[in-house]
Amino acid sequence: MIVGMFTILIWYNSSLSQWLYELVPGFAFSIIALVVVSFITGGSDKETAVSFTKYLESIRGVDDDRS
Repeated sequence: MIVGMFTILIWYNSSLSQWLYELVPGFAFSIIALVVVSFITGGSDKETAVSFTKYLESIRGVDDDRS
């Protein structure tokens, strides 16, 4: 979010928003920062991955009960 905010501020104040709406590069640079930080930090830890998998399985179980 911080990268996107600074990108928007710089983009708007440098008059580049005349050619491209400032949210577009703000969103793009935020996604790039997200991917880079995820690669540097190694992603989520095992406990988070296990918890997320259990959550997905519980949702799928609820969907299966409805059909």
